[in-house]
This record gives sequence, structure tokens and C-alpha cells, in this order.
Amino acid sequence: MAEAEAFVTVDRAILTGGVLDPIDVEVIGGRRVLRPDQMMEEAQASQPEERPDYQALATAVWPSEEERAGFEERVSAARLRELAGQGAETFSDFEVLARKRMSTGVALATRRYRCDRNYSWRALAALMAEHGFARAWRPPSNQIAGMALCKVAAEWLKEDWWAEPWN
Repeated sequence: MAEAEAFVTVDRAILTGGVLDPIDVEVIGGRRVLRPDQMMEEAQASQPEERPDYQALATAVWPSEEERAGFEERVSAARLRELAGQGAETFSDFEVLARKRMSTGVALATRRYRCDRNYSWRALAALMAEHGFARAWRPPSNQIAGMALCKVAAEWLKEDWWAEPWN
């Protein structure tokens, strides 16, 4: 039997029950939280009959042919690549902003909230925006801004933002 719907992430704070922003909670929506490798293991272990029938789902949710076509466009591989490119560009823009404003104090505060207090990327971005680090990102709890901030702070401290204790 297929497991309940899951939210897939690499954000350590979300995976370990850390400090979340209200938007994190809304996006997760009560789903199980998995790492990408866990999701792949589950998918490989599932039987074909247990996998969702996406065409039936699309028909049930969007009964008109026009609405279904819109759904398929939004989830196509080309659309996902386009969105990933936009995300990478946004990350790069936030990195530039974080580098301009980074200092040892900001790097240490970022590390304290991310690593010691286990803030999610969104919660960290909101906290730093609230304290005036950057008013340029919207919404204040912008997940990509929090990721870029962690990357730049970790590099400032000669650490790896993908490794413990950052993630």
C-alpha cells in the first residue's frame, strides 16, 4: 500500500523538527517529511499499482480538457527546468546581496540561528530581514534567501553549508 503524501526537502531544520516559519508549516501541510533519498527508496520499493494515477487525478481536479492541458504544462519537464533556472538565478542574486552585507558578526549570528537553534532557511531569512539585514527579499521568509545567506555565512567562517552542522 502506498504511503501518505510526503513533503521532500534537504532542509535539516525541517527534517529534525527545528524552528519553522509559518509558511514552512503551511507548505508542509501535515505531510510526512522525507529526504530525497528516502523518497527515491519508497518510489523504487512501491508496486506499480500503488503509484498515483496522475491522469485520473488531473481529470478529477480539472475536468475540462483546457484545464488539464494547463496542468500538464505546469508540471512538464521543460517547465520544471525553467523554474529551476529561475531559482538558480534568484539564488545567485541573493548570494551577491549577502556577500555585500556579510561580516563576521552576521556570519556568527547566522550560524547560531541555523546550527545551534535549528532555524529553517525560511525562518532564518525572516529573522534576518526583521533585524534589518536585507529588506530586498520578498517575502521576508524567502527560502532561497535563507539558503544563500547560509552559504555565504558558512564560506565566511570557512565551513561547508551542505555539511553538519549547517545541514
